Amino acid sequence: MKRPLKTMIGLLLPIACLFLALFHEWTSLNGISFLPFHERGLDILIAVGLLGLFFTLLHVKWIHRFDLMQKLRLAGGSVLAVWILVQLIQSQSSISNAAWAEFFERHFLPVFGLMICILVFIVIALIKDLVYIQQNKHTAAQFHFLVIVMIASLVYPLLDRTLSPGSNVDFALDFEYSIGYRIFTGFTVLAGMLIGARCKWIHYLRKKQKLQVFFSGLIVFALTSSALGTMRTALHEFSPAMSHFLYSFWIVWCIYSGMSLLCLLFQLPAAGLLDRRAREMASMQAMSMVINSIFNTQDLISKSLGHARKIVDADFVWVELAGKNGLTIAGAEGIVFSDLEEIPKTAMENIREIVRTRENAALVNHVTKDKRTSEMGKWKRAIASMIIAKLQHNQKTIGYLYVASRRPFAFVDESRTLIQAFANQVAAALENARLVELSLEQERYKEELRVAHEAQMRLLPQTLPKLDNVEIDGFCMTANDIGGDFYDVIQMEPDRLDIVIGDVSGKGASAAFYMAELKGVIQTLGMHYNNPKDILLKTNTFIRKNFEPSTFVTMIYAIYTPSARKIQIARAGHTPVGYLSSGKLTWLESKGVGLGLMDSEQLKEHLDAENVPFKQSDQLFFYTDGLIEAKNRDHEEFGEERLTELLKKHQDEHVASLFDYLKKAIAQFTQGMSRFDDITVVMIKLLES
Repeated sequence: MKRPLKTMIGLLLPIACLFLALFHEWTSLNGISFLPFHERGLDILIAVGLLGLFFTLLHVKWIHRFDLMQKLRLAGGSVLAVWILVQLIQSQSSISNAAWAEFFERHFLPVFGLMICILVFIVIALIKDLVYIQQNKHTAAQFHFLVIVMIASLVYPLLDRTLSPGSNVDFALDFEYSIGYRIFTGFTVLAGMLIGARCKWIHYLRKKQKLQVFFSGLIVFALTSSALGTMRTALHEFSPAMSHFLYSFWIVWCIYSGMSLLCLLFQLPAAGLLDRRAREMASMQAMSMVINSIFNTQDLISKSLGHARKIVDADFVWVELAGKNGLTIAGAEGIVFSDLEEIPKTAMENIREIVRTRENAALVNHVTKDKRTSEMGKWKRAIASMIIAKLQHNQKTIGYLYVASRRPFAFVDESRTLIQAFANQVAAALENARLVELSLEQERYKEELRVAHEAQMRLLPQTLPKLDNVEIDGFCMTANDIGGDFYDVIQMEPDRLDIVIGDVSGKGASAAFYMAELKGVIQTLGMHYNNPKDILLKTNTFIRKNFEPSTFVTMIYAIYTPSARKIQIARAGHTPVGYLSSGKLTWLESKGVGLGLMDSEQLKEHLDAENVPFKQSDQLFFYTDGLIEAKNRDHEEFGEERLTELLKKHQDEHVASLFDYLKKAIAQFTQGMSRFDDITVVMIKLLES
């Protein structure tokens, strides 16, 4: 059976029993005997109804929805409502009008009794919730003992005829007529004391809430305890079971509320300290969340200082971080940067000296009267006490945290320890943020390099011109994602093919940028000049005007004339050109100096253009120095000898096949070692017709 249905049945059955009891009372006015056992039947019916209602309300879940203060207010309000109803009942006994007294007893007393019992059940359910806060292994047994006592308080009047309305015993007298009644009252007092010792809920109240509960509870306790005697007889005329149940509960309530007030009274002096500790723990927990969620240094500092200020209830908080230019103020709370910049340097040096050689934070209770910090008074007399802590990570001091108050002796020794723990967390968080920012910066840099590399690769020729009986190819492998090597093959005219290969000094983005500029310049110059020496001289003039003085370019410019079967080559400080002819390999090293190292007039004297005959099966091999300078794990260079051997061995291969052998040879030689320089290669071969 589902819980809501059980709760509904649990409410309907006892309410039906209680309604029958009320109906009997009202019909008995007309002389109708509704129940077969008139003397005990009514009490039994009421006891059964109350027991059912008691167990149902004890297990309802709606009480759990309230917070602690709401539960305390509801319990106090319910008890006051019971007290008011009892006072109304008692006030009717002083009325001399017998007809009204009988009317009240027959019509209102049963309703008031039922309302009182429902309120009592609600209070007991609330007490259960309070008792079970921070429960231990005995808590359930203690509360079950209270429940047993409350159940017995309903059953006991049905067994003890001295409590019967028809007995000759005056119910208002003390307990001298029934030994069992005295014993039962003793058990009731014991139950009240057992649950009265379970006041752990007090620890969860703040100082302000404790004061509210104490003074309001004192008023309720004074009213309710004074009415203990009247509770014994308030409902006796209607139902001894109900009356005895109310009296037993009232004993439990007075004991429980009295013991709770005593516990509150003893904890009031330390309430502020407990609130402070709770605030400190909450701030530390919040700081931990900040550490795990913020990786921006400035945001982290801002959030951290706010928490530091709350932890020890400080007025001013600021932090200094070490950088390239020494210690600088990185953030502040409660004070502006312009004020902090006015602090005398000697004052700050003296303050830092206090904690420079110690692991823990330093506490200064009276800034102006302490020799170590007295100079701070010249800057801002509003600061009366302060804590200074090092921001340290992996034994390295990365800054200092300053926490200050307008009040002297505002901080205690625990505050110093707490701020140091906080400073350690801040230092770790700052280091994490720095690493994350560095990682993100590296990722951004890698992405920029990737995009730049793609752009650079697009600047290299995507397709090469096709000439009859001529095979030509080239490739470029950069050391980083981008570099300064470049090559181009341009068919200026039907009977002219220009080949250019170059190497800009340096690596990375700047070299690639210069390479991109040179590509456009060379293509433009090639359209106006048909001599490679002239093109290199004009290129040199451009480099001298537009590039950094420290930048230079090595370059080879070659012009092939198919009809004349010759190639004209000018070499500006570049690596030699491999010339394979009739099975022999010759390295062409015409005179030349790198572009950008001297003005064009001087360069003209150091630059020659060489005419090379180009017959069938002849090959020309152009490369940059990254090829022969590639190193293996033993730091040995690939060298010209290995290159010469490879070119001779595969001279009969197609150019593309020779390049495959060359790439494999480089990979096997370097064995996965990173390249230190770009590798660019261009080769032209004249096929047999």
